[in-house]
Amino acid sequence: MSSAIPPASVPVEVLTAHAAAAGVVDALLFRRVHTDTWAHLGGLGRGNSWAGIVDVHPERDVHGDRIPETDGGLWRERFDRAARILGPYYATEAAILRLEPDIVVVLGNPTEAMTGSDGEIIALAREVNGSITDVLPSKRLADELEVLHTVRELLNAPSDGGVEQVLQHLVDTTARALSCEIGIIGGGQGRIAVHVAAGETPGSAAHWHTVYNEISRLAQDQLGPADADNPAATGLWAVQDLTEIEAGRLPELIPDARSLLVVAMPAPLSSLLAVIHTDANPRGFSGQCRTLAEQIAATGTTVAHTALRHTALEQSAARSHLEARTDPLTGLGNRLAWNEALVAAQQRLDTDPDARFSIITVDLDGLKYVNDTFGHPAGDDLLRRCADIIRSYCSARDVPVRMGGDEFAVLIPIRADPDGESFTSFRHELSQLRPSRARVAASVGIGYANPGEQLADAFRDADEQMYEHKRARRQQWDEASKP
Repeated sequence: MSSAIPPASVPVEVLTAHAAAAGVVDALLFRRVHTDTWAHLGGLGRGNSWAGIVDVHPERDVHGDRIPETDGGLWRERFDRAARILGPYYATEAAILRLEPDIVVVLGNPTEAMTGSDGEIIALAREVNGSITDVLPSKRLADELEVLHTVRELLNAPSDGGVEQVLQHLVDTTARALSCEIGIIGGGQGRIAVHVAAGETPGSAAHWHTVYNEISRLAQDQLGPADADNPAATGLWAVQDLTEIEAGRLPELIPDARSLLVVAMPAPLSSLLAVIHTDANPRGFSGQCRTLAEQIAATGTTVAHTALRHTALEQSAARSHLEARTDPLTGLGNRLAWNEALVAAQQRLDTDPDARFSIITVDLDGLKYVNDTFGHPAGDDLLRRCADIIRSYCSARDVPVRMGGDEFAVLIPIRADPDGESFTSFRHELSQLRPSRARVAASVGIGYANPGEQLADAFRDADEQMYEHKRARRQQWDEASKP
């Protein structure tokens, strides 16, 4: 390590004024802590907010040769648009100064040219060096609290919103925590969730599926391999500048994309979470970004597992609820479904002046004859055919049920017209279930309930009409069978 004595510390307000006069927005001070590791201690602008969370490895950085080899050396360059300078830092114009063997200062302006001369830039770099000796403990604590805050926010995922909402929460939280304009996460079974900041092109669902597939293709060789014990790739991959790699179709799909970070989400998601910086705020990913991404992957996996279990339980409960209210032979509702529907309908009649209901009852004549003559499978088939006819005349709002045995009923939330074409056709089709000589047909009745009336009365009226229909038809059968 160098033993050179740094210049006297400059008050921060003076340092800031000198930087502004030279057109410098960001100053980043790096100290070499290992052969190929330079730790960022602090600075101005982004150099202050990034203190302690950026490491630069010149031998592995494509721009590592910009660091001058000799003490006092200066590299300076201006670009047409913000470009990556070193590590995650982007600027339109920047300078890198090697003040001592183990001290490097990066100065830059992310949007404009720097106005200071080389001499003024060098003097400012020395002032930065003299003002910063180490990362403040308060800054380290703030970085740790940022990780904890992000983890806590992830754990606040909606508990009853389903997997889709949890995925959206994960990608939104990650993109905000890493200040990225675009985020995308996969959730298995073709599910993805996307975060797009204001000002970015929203894109269609098909577009973002293509983006996700392209990122997955690019990352497959960079992340840990999948195997039988680990069905998803593991690890993290960061690209500080997409122009420095073979980025496939990604520049075409997201033209303003600048840097990319991808983290593998373990089972149960077994997918990828990716975030992207764009031209709106060009920068790379610091060590703190990587730490956050790793914590997000670990916490997000727990959150997703909870959501999937919750969804599975809800689906199981829904299936049980439906099965308990379904007649297994015909697929219509059963008596429990009927009783619940009547309670809800009666509440409407008691409170809603516009409520109107009709009840249709159906009794299948001749079921015993079919069972005794042709066997119970034929009788079951007859019941299913009757149910199919009833179902075909019902809308989504109607409640068709098999009450039991050969009895059916339909609750209709309107006043049905017994002389209407649909009802007449309904009765006729039911009467044709079997040839008349087999004495198999269906008797039908209808009753009505208006506001303030009782559905029980409508049900009784329908039954009385249905039995009257049954008696009239049997009389016709008896007359027809006389010699």
